[in-house]
Amino acid sequence: MRARFGGDDVYVPAPDKSARDERVREMFNGRNIKELMQLFGLARSTVYRIVGQRGRP
Repeated sequence: MRARFGGDDVYVPAPDKSARDERVREMFNGRNIKELMQLFGLARSTVYRIVGQRGRP
């Protein structure tokens, strides 16, 4: 890659997280926050943000 791009900045987009977020919403039951945090490697606030977006894109 260095030979091709030299010193140029290369943009690598972040992976789409919509599938992960949908899975978190499906699994969330109100009492398994710690399990979801460990399973998906997320912070507590991130899990709550995701489940608070029910029905939103």
